[in-house]
Amino acid sequence: MFSRRDIRLRVRNKRQGLSPPARRDSAHRLVANLMDAHLFRRSRRIACFIPQDGEIDLSLLFPQLFSRGKRAYLPVLYGKGLRFLPFDADTPLIRNKYGILEPRLSPDSHCAPQALDLVLTPLVGFDEMGNRLGMGGGYYDRTFAYLPHRRVFVKPMLVGVAYAFQQVATLLPKNSWDVPLDGVVTDDGWLWPRFSRVSRRERNCLPQAKSLQSSPGSLEPSPR
Repeated sequence: MFSRRDIRLRVRNKRQGLSPPARRDSAHRLVANLMDAHLFRRSRRIACFIPQDGEIDLSLLFPQLFSRGKRAYLPVLYGKGLRFLPFDADTPLIRNKYGILEPRLSPDSHCAPQALDLVLTPLVGFDEMGNRLGMGGGYYDRTFAYLPHRRVFVKPMLVGVAYAFQQVATLLPKNSWDVPLDGVVTDDGWLWPRFSRVSRRERNCLPQAKSLQSSPGSLEPSPR
């Protein structure tokens, strides 16, 4: 069993080693895959993120959100969790303590997590069961800690955003507080974990659905 630290080092190094043209091509393909999904099309309130540390660039998606009348949100650090503030092309952004761009916190304008339809989450690695490896801060897990304990359908759906090679071939080490993803969208297609809350009918609405569960591009962690 490889440690979370080992996996983070290997995946981040591979991600940061991509050339600018490769990054752009992957971002275009990922956004196209995302917009093909019925889950995206039916969602009205969508939380995104500003990329850092070599993360795949979601900024190509932003104009599509604005032009389609969807409400777009960005995460803002708030204590040990996150708040989600609306943004558009004219929203000024500031850097938080980690150097990540975010809107200035306004207590009156944030959207409660339960009111979001879809949350696109950054990640370092993921596995076929929808387990997510982040940077270790635990902000998303704390913010959405209520989801695994609800017996009825509750919002939002959590979808990881990544390069296909960020899929780890073995199951990730899991903590009791980790909140699993409902799906992962990559430059190669979609992964729907076995216990995803997204219905099978909705998963099959993809024009060109592609399973990543046995993707040859999956990253097999190795000791450094």
